Amino acid sequence: ETPISTSILRLTKQPELGGNTAFANTHLAYTSLSTPLQNFLENLTAEHSGQEGWTNGYGEEPEPGQKYASNQHPVVFKHPLTGRKHLFVSRAFTTHIAQLTRPESQVVLELLYRHIETSLAFQFQIQWKPDTVVLWDNWGVQHQAIGDLGVGTERFSLLRGRWQDQIGRECGRHFHTGDVEVACNDG
Repeated sequence: ETPISTSILRLTKQPELGGNTAFANTHLAYTSLSTPLQNFLENLTAEHSGQEGWTNGYGEEPEPGQKYASNQHPVVFKHPLTGRKHLFVSRAFTTHIAQLTRPESQVVLELLYRHIETSLAFQFQIQWKPDTVVLWDNWGVQHQAIGDLGVGTERFSLLRGRWQDQIGRECGRHFHTGDVEVACNDG
């Protein structure tokens, strides 16, 4: 299945402390790797699991009998609109690289995760304020909460769409630690 292309978040309640989100440009992450590493990654595919994202990424336990999508995607993804190459691995959703042993896969993925997460040259941070709206390209950008929230309950919903299907939208609600509430805006 084609990954969801676009996400939108709108903040409706600001936490007392923290709540910032970091966004990383995965094209710049890819182009900043050495040429030998780029060449090594070119023909690899990675397994992406929805269950991995909900349990490890969001800390949620699945409902009994709930099924999650699991798909293989190229580690180096060619953006369908721009043609630019991007890294397409995520600590929250990627379980392993199919062509490598599990130990090899863990080492390569950890290298890529840390490269994306710690390289400030291709990151941008959003300091949320009430009614802040952020739209991003899921094919070319990764996002992650900074982890600086105060104690409480964070609630947010995503309005997601596909470039191929501008009419189709999906809105879901997820709960996390903190005081941030972000609501769907179907406009």
